[in-house]
Amino acid sequence: MPRTRQLATIGGIIALALVQAAGVLLWGWPVGNVLVMFWVENVIICVFALVQATSATRRQQGTSRGAWFRPLNYLFFCFVHGIFTAILAWRLGVDLGAMTLGLPLALLVIRYGVEIAGWAASDEKPTAEQAARYPAPRVVVLHVSIIVAWWLMVSGDRLFTPEVVLAILLGVKVIIEIRATLKPAASDGLLSARFMRGGGSSRRRSRSRRRRRR
Repeated sequence: MPRTRQLATIGGIIALALVQAAGVLLWGWPVGNVLVMFWVENVIICVFALVQATSATRRQQGTSRGAWFRPLNYLFFCFVHGIFTAILAWRLGVDLGAMTLGLPLALLVIRYGVEIAGWAASDEKPTAEQAARYPAPRVVVLHVSIIVAWWLMVSGDRLFTPEVVLAILLGVKVIIEIRATLKPAASDGLLSARFMRGGGSSRRRSRSRRRRRR
């Protein structure tokens, strides 16, 4: 990715985090609403990546037909995350009003609708591998945030407050997304090894060491 585009992407990541923080601290959004919006955005991104990977597989000769499998795995994790997100949102406070949740979700759908339309009309489309790993950082963000927030909740820690959970979510989001922007391959490898394959990479290393000893 060109340096100027990287800087623009990082600026957008930070700006969005500041808007979400302002929504809670200044405009009265419940933190649960931010969690719900983030989860919905993850689902949209995973579905979009699945469509892109499937389309790229059909376009590219010799591409593995399993490229669509990774976005499908991410969708499964989104389903699991949805259960925990709903519980956390209920504990932290959620407002299902048209202005506090309905309008932001509608704008979110419109935003990605425009992005999908632009992708469909563009001649330059991502490869199957690029599309397949696109959702990885966002899935990791919600995964880590849920683990930390859930641990604070079940342990009865006094730090389990809306403000702390918001700081965790936005802090993890900014760090992981900036890392993914600067080093996309490294971020995807970290997810694949630790999150998607359940330690499969370590088992392969063990088998490789045994073969070398023989």
